[in-house]
Amino acid sequence: MEENQNINEQPQDKPAEEEQPGNASETISALPNAGDKASTVPPPSSNLSAEDFSKTEIEPNAETMEVHKHPHHVMHKKKWSEYLLEFFMLFLAVFLGFIAENIREHSVNKEIEKRNVESFVSNLREDSASLIVSIEVNKNRLIFLDSLLVLKSSDLPDHIFRQRFIYYMLKLGYLNYFLSNGSTFEQMRSSGTLRLLSHDVLDSILKYQTLYSNIRRQGEICIAWWNKSIEKISERIDLVPLSQLGTNPLLDVTYQKLEAIQLPEFPKDRDVLKSYYNWRMNERIAQAYYNEKLNEQLHYLRILLPFLQKKYHL
Repeated sequence: MEENQNINEQPQDKPAEEEQPGNASETISALPNAGDKASTVPPPSSNLSAEDFSKTEIEPNAETMEVHKHPHHVMHKKKWSEYLLEFFMLFLAVFLGFIAENIREHSVNKEIEKRNVESFVSNLREDSASLIVSIEVNKNRLIFLDSLLVLKSSDLPDHIFRQRFIYYMLKLGYLNYFLSNGSTFEQMRSSGTLRLLSHDVLDSILKYQTLYSNIRRQGEICIAWWNKSIEKISERIDLVPLSQLGTNPLLDVTYQKLEAIQLPEFPKDRDVLKSYYNWRMNERIAQAYYNEKLNEQLHYLRILLPFLQKKYHL
């Protein structure tokens, strides 16, 4: 009986701390739920240090962070209106830059144009003074040529004939062929700034230069006939005695000065001077054309000069 009683009492000797099924379920349900957003901080434990605990408090939960895409993010897909706006802004910037550069270049070109015209007008004033002198000298040359040609058929005594022949010959030795001051025009042509001039101004300047080119060609013809006549008379007459007239006999020669020196001897037969007179006749024709072109140049210069002054307010 005592043995049976011990067997029946043996199950009651189990430890009191053995967990009951009902208590286990209650313990599990008390643990924090991983999906619960409110419990982001683990319960404090006596095994954590203060530093670890503070890190745990401020460390964000990656699972609960929200990601916002920036409009210009590399993965952001732009709308066609955004592309159109960017294109318009780029086009506007380039266009405005182009306009500003054109305005600046136009202003610089206008300044260069006016400076060149001012210099050209100054050249025209110099040309005007030179033309007036050249016209006067060549008008007198034409008179001396006519007088020399008339002398050929005169019946004057030999000593008077020689005196007048030498006088006219020396006077015809003084040459004044017009040379234009074309420095500004050549500078504009070489630098390409003629393109800056308006059409009416450019045409006027080019016409002036064309007239001058005609004068130069006609002057070369006159010089050619003058050289031939000097060569021809040098073959017939000894001109060394004329050195007694001084350093500037072409301008200062007078009949009185010629009477004071021994004149060169002339051939008895005046027909020997026939070829000389022929060269002088050709020179006379060329001289008449040259004088006509000089007057034409001066006439046009007096039209061009006020036109440019009015156009550029000079």
